[in-house]
Order: sequence, then C-alpha cells, then structure tokens
Amino acid sequence: MDILDGEEIYREKMIMKATDAYDDNYDRFGIGDQNFIYNSGSYFVIQFGIITYFLLRSLLNSIAKTYNWIPWCRKMGIKSYENSYTWKTKQGSLKLFLEGYFDLMLCSLLQIIAIYTSRENPDDLHGFFEGFNNWFCFVLTCFYSVFLIVFPVFGIYKVCMGGRRN
Repeated sequence: MDILDGEEIYREKMIMKATDAYDDNYDRFGIGDQNFIYNSGSYFVIQFGIITYFLLRSLLNSIAKTYNWIPWCRKMGIKSYENSYTWKTKQGSLKLFLEGYFDLMLCSLLQIIAIYTSRENPDDLHGFFEGFNNWFCFVLTCFYSVFLIVFPVFGIYKVCMGGRRN
C-alpha cells in the first residue's frame, strides 16, 4: 500500500520508458511495469521529506542564532536545535532504507531484468537511455543496486562493532 501515492506523483512529473509487467503474478499485486522509480512507491517522497525537514530545522536554527535578541526567535532556536543535523538526516535515511530494503531490492532487480531482456532489440534498449528521466532512473537503479549489496555487509559490520557510533 502506497501511503503518499508516490507512483502517481512520479507518473505525473516524470515520463519514462513504458515496460510491461514481469509476469501476471506481479501485475496482480500491483506491480504493472518494471520501472524502478514507479515501483518504489513513496520511498523517494519520504526521503525528500526527511532531507527537507532537517534542512528547514537547520535554517530555522540559523535564523534564531542571527536574531537571538528577539524572544520568539530564541524559542524557535531552542525548539529547532539538534546536536548534528547531518547525523539525524543520515539516521532517518538509514532507517527508511532499512524499512524499504526488500521493496527497493525488488524494484532494482525488475529494472535490471527489463534492461537485460531488451538487449536483443537495440531500439528497445535505447529507450532506457533516452532523456533525462530515463537516465536518472538508470543511475538510481545502479546506485541502489550497489547499496543493496553493500547494506548487508554494513549491517554485519555494525553488529560486530556492537552498534558503536563511528
């Protein structure tokens, strides 16, 4: 279930190469194509929200530091203060990635399969690289495919380190 209806947002804002469902079983479960971004649901909407939230808190805190003699600015600074905005953003993004790991793995594998199976038809293959949106989708697929391999290793490392903050 896509809480924020991310697929509709992506389809409205980004036009990408049309692909068919991998098979009828995927289509029945609502995965009607093999596009990484379309199938990722609200992941990127939530990621954008996390980054925006901490950027706005950092901005509010900077404004409060600049105008610290105004009482309501001081209160705003106290409410928006964090020890490390980058650490909080990283932790929020990491938790989101962990929650969406299997969904992202499925989405990236479907996109890779779509590209791999279209290699026999050059016109079909070139469709994955036409325009900015298709290139962006391809780069994100590669980026998250690497993350999907590295993340279990990172998890094992964190467990072996006893969860200490590095």
